[in-house]
Amino acid sequence: MLKQVSFIIIFLVSCSCSFAQYFYYDDRYYDKDLLWEGGLSVGLMNAVTDVGERKGHGLSPGYYDWKSTKLSYSIYGALLYKSTYEARLEITKGKVAGKDANSNSAYVRSRNLSYKSNIWEVSLVGSLHPVMLFNTESLPSFSPYVLAGVSVFSFKPQAEYNGEWVDLRPLNTEGQKSSLYPARKEYSSKALSLPVGLGLKYEYSAKFNIRMEGLYRFSNTDYLDDASTTFVDRSVFTSEMQKTLAHRYLELDPNQDWTNQRRGKANNKDNFFTISLKVGYVIGRDKRPSNVGRPE
Repeated sequence: MLKQVSFIIIFLVSCSCSFAQYFYYDDRYYDKDLLWEGGLSVGLMNAVTDVGERKGHGLSPGYYDWKSTKLSYSIYGALLYKSTYEARLEITKGKVAGKDANSNSAYVRSRNLSYKSNIWEVSLVGSLHPVMLFNTESLPSFSPYVLAGVSVFSFKPQAEYNGEWVDLRPLNTEGQKSSLYPARKEYSSKALSLPVGLGLKYEYSAKFNIRMEGLYRFSNTDYLDDASTTFVDRSVFTSEMQKTLAHRYLELDPNQDWTNQRRGKANNKDNFFTISLKVGYVIGRDKRPSNVGRPE
């Protein structure tokens, strides 16, 4: 009898230890403490730069050049701890653009600059699902969350010239590498950013979820649009293409001279953001064995 009791005790303790790391997702699935997730997203990408700048402030929809919005795509892998804390590695491809003609400022429209730039970004972002801090009994269908992290991205500003898109960085449109402007160095085509954002996650099923997410990147570059300081003397340029793309206001009025006037805002970094729809596939959420009842 003692052997049978000992066996039952050992069996119950073993089962308890085995399932201590799980909580039940629903009547058919249970979660481990750590879940993996892989997913894809598609969304919209826009930028806040000197080119196409608008009057207003960041909380006003009219502050953004929505006409220049482009598509973005991403693929990601994430690790989720107790459905509360998440770490995500994501690769994003997108495009940003801007056009002074879309501005609500007369000065900016007269400047007449425009650009587009492909973006490749690798980000590491952490998120918190605050609802789960107060709900350990079940997984809600909807879960809002906050995000913050760090990313590195590459960019390549281009402008249209005679029907073709031309890389602007090698043209040194603000006098970089010129002896007349020794303080102006060639800028890097890579930069860092601090992404922050908000999202809403919907548990579509035990294996799939859908998210709507907005992520804003505060970058450390002011050359996403190739504009940062002032217009330079046209004598520093050796080609007609350089002169044209650096001083596009001349296309509107050939008699103007904006040398030393503001081309960009050196103290304002260029930022960009995405609004995306994500679909994730969960790994680690397993079917509950039919012979294991759900605990009270």
